[in-house]
Amino acid sequence: MHDSFRFDIDIWGGFMSGCPDRALDTHIYQAWKTPSSRISFYHDACSWKQAIAGMEAAFGPVIVGEWSLATDNCAMFLNGFNDNVPGYPMLPCKYVPCPDPYMGTDQPGTPVDPNRPYLGPYGTGVSGPSWGLCPTDRDWLKEHTGSANGTDWIHAPPEAPPDRDGTDEVMTNLARKKINAFAGVGHGM
Repeated sequence: MHDSFRFDIDIWGGFMSGCPDRALDTHIYQAWKTPSSRISFYHDACSWKQAIAGMEAAFGPVIVGEWSLATDNCAMFLNGFNDNVPGYPMLPCKYVPCPDPYMGTDQPGTPVDPNRPYLGPYGTGVSGPSWGLCPTDRDWLKEHTGSANGTDWIHAPPEAPPDRDGTDEVMTNLARKKINAFAGVGHGM
């Protein structure tokens, strides 16, 4: 069963105790957290090892069914067609030329018209294409000397100049920390 995004021992500890063939499926995302430094994201990723071990002891088998490297929810249609959770994204998103749709260009509204603004129907936020550009994750800036906490990212423009883009490094480190946290505890990912 899925934890309904309530990974809490007070909720699940002892639930269905004694029942065979049960497991708790959790999906671990950081995209809806308050914008923060790379160090905060790293610490959050690492903290899951202890949390999963604790839930295994209190409930039983835990499976990390989904996880992601997203640190914001700028990805197009992440919360539904032309919609976004109210108040999100919390920071400006990077926009790139929209790719062709994976289901082919015979789909309604494709290819995206570079001469048209954001089109309805409108939801509670902005997560769709506009003027041929589609929202995507923000870039992470390389650290300045003496800025080891990563706070430069919070005040940075969404797209880093090529010589300042540290996104590959941050995503590689975040992936390693998450995989390390999920491996060796729980019953799979």
